[in-house]
Amino acid sequence: MGLLGLQPSKIAGVFHLRYSQDRPLKARQIVLYFKGKTHVKFEEGNEQHKLKQQFLNQSKIVWSSQSEGIFEDLTTLDIPFEFNIPNNSPSTVTSMEKSDIGLITYTLQAKIFRVSNLLLLNHAKIVKCRLDVKRWVALPSPDYYATPFSYEFPKFKCQLLLDQSVFGINSVILLPVKFILFDMRVCVEKITVRIKEYHLLKMAMELDNPKSKVVKKSVLEIVIGGDKVLPVNNSNNEFMVNIEFNLREAHGKIQCNCETPLINIWHMLKIKINMKNADVGHLYMEKEVKVYNILQNDLLIGSSED
Repeated sequence: MGLLGLQPSKIAGVFHLRYSQDRPLKARQIVLYFKGKTHVKFEEGNEQHKLKQQFLNQSKIVWSSQSEGIFEDLTTLDIPFEFNIPNNSPSTVTSMEKSDIGLITYTLQAKIFRVSNLLLLNHAKIVKCRLDVKRWVALPSPDYYATPFSYEFPKFKCQLLLDQSVFGINSVILLPVKFILFDMRVCVEKITVRIKEYHLLKMAMELDNPKSKVVKKSVLEIVIGGDKVLPVNNSNNEFMVNIEFNLREAHGKIQCNCETPLINIWHMLKIKINMKNADVGHLYMEKEVKVYNILQNDLLIGSSED
């Protein structure tokens, strides 16, 4: 409830408990915990580095027996609960690899202090579930410093304009590409567009010689054939293609930018253009872009929910 990063936020729900009348749960107390943890592990040569930090730990007693220390029979409970989420809490982060781990996780845990079925000893039953927490940002100001890519060679000229650098996680990146040919034998074979995600995994920065490792992975790639590059109206030597790069197609793979004490995430947009009968075999362009859950005019344009 609430948009973390923009307004006070909390998790809320109802704790349900069901046991049969003939086999009730004998308990004296039920405590709920809301926890947030960061887990980093990576190898560097023959060394393995790992670190766990708990940045959030809240608890509340949601039920107690009427007499302290006395176990009561329980068959049915429906108890509402809520926990506030600190405004500086990071989004949930999942690892890109199994070997190099970078996780930010949130868990809701119920601890039921009950009578054990064995030897009738005081025994706690623990039930856990993971929660997906998202941070939000307001719609940023327009990018006034658009990035024009322009390459000119004796046989052709290529122009590409990327007029944004901040996108919602489900946005469409528009890439208009224009070619001016001075030799009509030149042609475009294909255009490859990909977005690459980088995770910087860090040990505690207060160490004298902190260790770190960058893990990277391509999360979305599209290939446009040269036949999609079409002539410009009223021109004899100009050709154009408008590329739509839909980040929604990376749903479940791409994660939002973040900077935390142990994990940083950022993205690079990479474009490769393969040419034929030209002065060069291919052109290569790249730019760092930022991906967030974005709120625009009360619409969640960046939501990673379907």
